[in-house]
Amino acid sequence: MTQRDADTPVDAAELAALVHSLKLRAPRDAAELLASLPVATVQAALASLPPKLARRIAALLQQADDAGDAADDDIASLMQAAEARFAAHTTVAEAIAWLRVTNEPQQVTYLYVVDDQAGLLGLVVPRDLLLAEPTAALSSIMLAAPFRLSLGTPLAEAVKASLQRHYPVYPVCDAEGRLMGQVRGWQLFEQQALELTAQSGRMVGVDKEERLDTGFWA
Repeated sequence: MTQRDADTPVDAAELAALVHSLKLRAPRDAAELLASLPVATVQAALASLPPKLARRIAALLQQADDAGDAADDDIASLMQAAEARFAAHTTVAEAIAWLRVTNEPQQVTYLYVVDDQAGLLGLVVPRDLLLAEPTAALSSIMLAAPFRLSLGTPLAEAVKASLQRHYPVYPVCDAEGRLMGQVRGWQLFEQQALELTAQSGRMVGVDKEERLDTGFWA
């Protein structure tokens, strides 16, 4: 939902008009109407409706949330830009020069070597630049055909892959092998931790999105 802050004050007259409108609508239409309103308004409106109708509308709102979350349930939801990408003929000296002027070079875990179509050829660990000849091409010192995640990979599969490998960063490529971005290993471990925490809650009927301050209707 695109709802504003739950602390937004609810006007009594507006709430009464909203509740009256909701009662005249089919539950699904009522849910669509509430979906764009502030959280506080939705909570107040549901609390003012007959319990059976309120539960039906709340269930439809949850279904809409779940459908929206499904789009974020793949690796793209964690992906960051992979700025450190170079042509295969780039020299070690040129790569070092780039590192010296880039913002936050400490955030660069790998240098990605790509072809003219952005296809991932290999990667270079920055420390290996120190041991190579300045005139050497990155293609001569890169790790060829590195493990990569595919764009659209479900988070559960990506987490499983990371648990078996423990790399600090994972390149993400599309179906044609083009480098689309990267995902940091700690993000996948964090995702795994959230899932493990949610498992104990589900055993006693608590949804993984619930928190101590989650409202009754949520």
